Amino acid sequence: MLRDAQGTPGPANREDVKAGIIAYKIAAHAADVARKRPGVRDRDDELSRARYRFDWNRQFELSLDPETARAMHDETLPEEGFKMRTSVPCAGPSSAR
Repeated sequence: MLRDAQGTPGPANREDVKAGIIAYKIAAHAADVARKRPGVRDRDDELSRARYRFDWNRQFELSLDPETARAMHDETLPEEGFKMRTSVPCAGPSSAR
């Protein structure tokens, strides 16, 4: 049973249910990865490539909760230009010369 800020028991609200579903999805995915099920890491690998490219829009699409991911990003960087890298990173394999 959930409790509010004062410790009073109460029913789950929409956000509680949503958080529970996301936690379930994470745990289920971790179990699938541990069992080495075919194709289960494809999404993880694509997400890693999007992170490497700083392609935020693709990261949002691949996240377990795209709406929340986008909202959290937009709290600090709401402009569309901040969702795709336009400069070359100063660290990485190409800068090690």
